[in-house]
Amino acid sequence: MMRKKDVAIVAYLDADIEHRTLVVSDKWDAERLRSSLGAHAHLFKFRHYADADARAVNVVRGHVLEVAVGDEGTARMLKYASANPNELTGGLMRLVAKINSLDVPYFLVDELMGKLMRLRRKVKWRDQAIAHLPGRVTLGELWSRFRREAVSFLDNTDTTKSDAVSRAAVLIGFFGEDCEVSQLTERDQAAFVSQRLAGGVQRQDGGVTEAVRPRSVEADLVLLHNMLSWATTVRVDGGQRWLKENPLAGVRRIREQNPKRPIATWERFERTREAMRRLRLSSTVAGDQARWVKMELALVLAEATGRRLGSIRQLRWEDIDLVRGTIRWRAESDKKRRESVVPIPTNLVHVLQQFRQLLGAVGGFVFEAPLKPGQPLDRHWFEKWLVVAEEEAKLPKLEGGLWHPYRRKWATERKYLPLKDVAAAGGWRDTETLLKSYQQPDDDTLLAVMNEERKVREHVQGA
Repeated sequence: MMRKKDVAIVAYLDADIEHRTLVVSDKWDAERLRSSLGAHAHLFKFRHYADADARAVNVVRGHVLEVAVGDEGTARMLKYASANPNELTGGLMRLVAKINSLDVPYFLVDELMGKLMRLRRKVKWRDQAIAHLPGRVTLGELWSRFRREAVSFLDNTDTTKSDAVSRAAVLIGFFGEDCEVSQLTERDQAAFVSQRLAGGVQRQDGGVTEAVRPRSVEADLVLLHNMLSWATTVRVDGGQRWLKENPLAGVRRIREQNPKRPIATWERFERTREAMRRLRLSSTVAGDQARWVKMELALVLAEATGRRLGSIRQLRWEDIDLVRGTIRWRAESDKKRRESVVPIPTNLVHVLQQFRQLLGAVGGFVFEAPLKPGQPLDRHWFEKWLVVAEEEAKLPKLEGGLWHPYRRKWATERKYLPLKDVAAAGGWRDTETLLKSYQQPDDDTLLAVMNEERKVREHVQGA
């Protein structure tokens, strides 16, 4: 069997197996590497290089296999390792195997696979020994198990999971994959906060962080604290706790003193909607006209239902029951994975009927991606086109939000209604978040508070 495609396989291996990185430029080979490592794939970091040739390297040639390494010392060690394929601790520190566009037999790739499988067997005893050390949990191991087993992680949308993956890369980049979490201290957390705010943290995936606001650092620490708390609930051999105690329990996290939580207004909604209509009427392309009709519909739904953009953009026409006057919000599109059927007012039913007729829609996603049938439109397009419409309306940009300010608007307008009903209708799991982050003071209610004429009076007993 021959391979005709260019691939580059890069494997960083250390004699003491402390730093394990597998770097590949071809995703197919990445999966193959993971498969060969089996249950030990989590011991390695995987990275991709688009162009191995662009790196300054020394080259060791042999058969139709060209091996490029980063320095002469590594080249000498590679020659030794090639001559001693069974001795993985013989100085093989970095291996970059580039298979040229020549027809190359599979066995040349399989040779590397075999070496990695032998490595797996060599480290197996080490893993077993570490596993039986009570209370020893590394940050890399903790994240690996947390993302595979923790219900608090698994019971989230793909977007929320992706955000956690990104934040874990920052945490591991700063503390190190082999950081023993039981030894973490308040000082360690303070050092992370300082560096994270300033920027310059080398992420696990190779990127470097920029300066951020406290809110982002707080979100990183929420993930870390959640992982540590979860680890104390996991039982290992003999019923012992995997992590005896949370080393950061009681350590306060940084908080944003002045969080940006902008709120949209009815006037902003009307001007933006009118701008979308102008953009539709001025367009001569049918596809552009349909786009602005859908953006207006998305804006109407955001203002009328208070739902997250993630739920709105994944709505299907089958979810909108114009006869009963309800909208079904599916669990798979909800941030908290909760399904609900919410009644809607009659005027919204009539508006939705008009939009459905205008779009000629029958079923499927309300906001289907034009180039990806059967898929909802990506959220970035919603953000881009809302910005265009607001610029057309000559509205000032709201610092800290685009679509979410309409969710705060919806919640704030309903402050006088029972909290549980507002939370259920708007898709909040608990009323605490609704009160803390969404319902905002406004001039009308502040004035009503100040205008209150009732006075606290003394009541004389028996008078």
